[in-house]
Amino acid sequence: MMFIPDRFAQPGNAVSWVRFFSNLTDEHVHWMFEWFPSSEFIIRSRETTHLVLIRLRGIYPYAPIRVMRQAGRKQVIPQVSNMVQYMADFKGDAIPFKFEAQHMWNQKVIVEKETIKPDRYHAGHMYCYLSWLEDDVAEDIKKGINLKDRNIDKAAEAQVKYIRLCKRVFESEAKHVEQHKVNMEVINEWMDIATNSTERLEYLEQGLMKLEGKMRKRLSDCQGTDGSEGGHLAKSYLLCAIWET
Repeated sequence: MMFIPDRFAQPGNAVSWVRFFSNLTDEHVHWMFEWFPSSEFIIRSRETTHLVLIRLRGIYPYAPIRVMRQAGRKQVIPQVSNMVQYMADFKGDAIPFKFEAQHMWNQKVIVEKETIKPDRYHAGHMYCYLSWLEDDVAEDIKKGINLKDRNIDKAAEAQVKYIRLCKRVFESEAKHVEQHKVNMEVINEWMDIATNSTERLEYLEQGLMKLEGKMRKRLSDCQGTDGSEGGHLAKSYLLCAIWET
């Protein structure tokens, strides 16, 4: 990787480097070296998704398809096979997997320069690649069937889309449950208000019934008096009953 030197001061210690790398985005990174001969890029072997490199002390597998941006190509969700079996140290003069390594290189697959993106330093990646990378690091992705001459792992791509869809459904359901909880709290508040109002109405109704009973008793006491006296007496009794209530 090449970093744009004008925008950053060089970190001075490990903590500063961690902070520096964690704040980088695609626009701050050159994914390939300018001098890298990328017109023809060996991406895999025809029969395997990786190649075997012979080093000073042993052999080591390498999958160029996982780092396509380093050759100015758009990164895809790569097919990945079990490469651990091709990691071995030299013992004496014997070279482990010598013939397998030669066969892989004889069957190499080359992508031409026409596949280089116009901005080869920021070639980008396909949809779902970052999600695939996140799940792949967490070992949550089941590797698909590795087919000859295929570069993109369709099974892994479909799995990533399914996982993301499940997460979106779960998040949507969680929001629905949260909204339902809020609605229930509002409903409970209104039910408390309604209960208090009902109790108040019952109290007022009981007061009115008591008032009616007192009025009837006062009116019955007024019977037998003349009209004028009875009217004044009934009025007085009524005022007394209202006051007592």
